[in-house]
Amino acid sequence: MKRAIPVLVLSAVGLIPVWRYEPSLGTATTEAATPASTPSAAAGSGNTVVKGPTVQTEKGPVQVEVTFQGSRITAVKLLQQPNHPQTTAAVPKLVAET
Repeated sequence: MKRAIPVLVLSAVGLIPVWRYEPSLGTATTEAATPASTPSAAAGSGNTVVKGPTVQTEKGPVQVEVTFQGSRITAVKLLQQPNHPQTTAAVPKLVAET
């Protein structure tokens, strides 16, 4: 019983930062904007190029252009990306995964 009270008190004290945590809403936003789609140069093949909006992240602005053939993604191109070491290392991997 002597240990139970300090354990409960320290557990409650340890949970206070968790209860007070508020994520910042402006750092990594996900926008559901309606992008303007424009036909690519090979319009006869059924390709559609969609240019997304510029999104401000904590590392800097990001803008992506995606090429579709039907419902399949055929190409991804970053129009804007932050000049940050993490982003520079991650972008080629993310494009290849897509």
